[in-house]
Amino acid sequence: MRKDQYIVALEIGSSKIIGAVAKRAADNQHLSLLGIEEERATDLVRYGCIQNIEEVYNLVVKVIRKLENRAAVSPRKIKSIFVGIGGRSMRAVQQEADITFNEPTQITDDNIRSLKNQVRREQFQGFDVLSTVPRRYVVDKTESKQPVGTIANHFSATFNLIVARQQLKSNLRRVLEEKLQMNVRSYIVTPIAIARVAMTSEERNLGCMLVDFGAETTTVAIYRGNVLVYLFDMPLGSRTITRDITTLNILEEKAEELKKTMGNALPGAQTGSTLSVDGISVADASNYIVARTGEIVENIVQQVSNAGLDLSSDLPAGIVLVGGGAKLNGLEQVLAERTKLKIRKGTAGRNIDLLESREQGLEYVSILSLLLEGANRLPADDSCCESIQETRTTTPEQDAEAKRKAELEEAAKREAEAAAAKKSSRGGWFKRTTEFLKAKSANIFEDDDE
Repeated sequence: MRKDQYIVALEIGSSKIIGAVAKRAADNQHLSLLGIEEERATDLVRYGCIQNIEEVYNLVVKVIRKLENRAAVSPRKIKSIFVGIGGRSMRAVQQEADITFNEPTQITDDNIRSLKNQVRREQFQGFDVLSTVPRRYVVDKTESKQPVGTIANHFSATFNLIVARQQLKSNLRRVLEEKLQMNVRSYIVTPIAIARVAMTSEERNLGCMLVDFGAETTTVAIYRGNVLVYLFDMPLGSRTITRDITTLNILEEKAEELKKTMGNALPGAQTGSTLSVDGISVADASNYIVARTGEIVENIVQQVSNAGLDLSSDLPAGIVLVGGGAKLNGLEQVLAERTKLKIRKGTAGRNIDLLESREQGLEYVSILSLLLEGANRLPADDSCCESIQETRTTTPEQDAEAKRKAELEEAAKREAEAAAAKKSSRGGWFKRTTEFLKAKSANIFEDDDE
C-alpha cells in the first residue's frame, strides 16, 4: 500500500533562506502545505550567489530543524530536498541539433535524448548548463509539437539551454551536499517552476511575460506557443531601491520599512506630501523610489526587444508579477502605463492547500512553485522525509541507578552459578565413592574358577 509522501523544498535567496514541506496523501494527488520557515540572510547571498558558506550553512540548518519540529512533520527527519536555483548571470542560450537517417525512420524518445545530449556538449566557459528546455522540433521540413511516432529522413530541434555562472551551483553544493550532507534530488530552475504554476496554460500559449521582482535581481521569462522563448536575470531588485533611500541618512532597515509602508512608485503620488518618518520626508523618499522603479521598468521592457519580440503584439496575455518586490505600491500602475499591457499578480494557491493567508503572498510563490515541481518529480513510492522511532530520554541520575541495578543483578547471577557448580561437584564425589565400594563388595563374594 502506498504511503503518504512528504516533499521538501529550499530556496536560498539574496534576502532570506526559505524552506517548506508539503504532504501528498496516499489516497489522492492533492498537495497540502505543512509549513514554511525562513531566516534572514542579508549580505550572505549576493545576487542569488552564496558569499559566506559557513553562515548560510548555519541558517539552512535552522530552517531544516524548524521544519522538522513542525507538529505535522515530527518525529520524521528530512533526508532529501528539492532546491531552487536562480540569480545573476542566469539566461537562456539558443542551440540547435539535428539527425539525418539513411532511410525513413520513426522518431523515438531516444532520438530526442540524443539531440539534447548534442547541445549539452557545448562548452560555455565558466558556465553550467542548468536545464535543457525544448523550443521547437522539425520533422523533415515541417514543424511538429509531437515528433515521437512520426517518420522522417531528417530530424532537428532547437533548445534553450539555461546557463549560469558555475559559482552559483557550486556554492549551493558546498553548503548542502558537502557540509550538510543532504541528498539534493534536483536543482530546479526557479523561474521555470514559477511559470508553470503562476501562469495559466492559455497565457503561456498566447504570449506572456513573467516578472519575478526579487531583492537584488529581477528575472524575466517570456513564453509563446506554450514554450519558453526567453529568460534573463537582471542585477536590479527591490533592495536597489532601499539603498537609494539610505542616501537620506537613514539606516537600511528603516529605509526598507519606509519603502514598504509609505513609499509609492507612481510619479506624483506623494507630490506635496508633508508626511515624515523619523525626520525623513516621505516625498523625498518617494522621489528615489520613482526614479529607480522607472529604471527597472525600462530594463524589463528592453528584454522584450532583446527577445526579438514586439511589446504591442507578441504579449497579448500581458505580464504576471511575482516576488516580494512586486508588493511595492504603484508598481503595477507604472508597469501598465509603460507597456499598455494587462498586469496581474501571480499566485500558487490554487494548486496547493495553504494553512495561512500570508502564504498566499507574492514572496511565497517561488517556494510553493518549487514544492509543486518537486512533487511532480518525486517517484510515487518515495518521500523526502523518513519516520524515526521516538526514544525515551532519561536523566543522569536515572542512568546511574539503572547501571547500579544491572551490576547487582550480574553479581547475584555469578554467585548463584558458583553455588550451583559447588553443589554439583559434591554430588559427583559421593556418587563415585558409592560405586567404588559396590565394586569391591562384588569382588569379595565372586567364585574363584581357579
